[in-house]
Amino acid sequence: MNMAVTRLAVTKEALFWSHNFHLMPSYSNYYLHMVSD
Repeated sequence: MNMAVTRLAVTKEALFWSHNFHLMPSYSNYYLHMVSD
C-alpha cells in the first residue's frame, strides 16, 4: 500500500514537471516578446 502511494506520487510529480518543462519555452517566448515591444 505504502509503495503504491509513493509510486503514484512520483508519477504525478513526473507528469507535472514534464508538463511544466514543455510549457516553459512558450512562457519564455511570450516574456521576450513583451520585453522587446
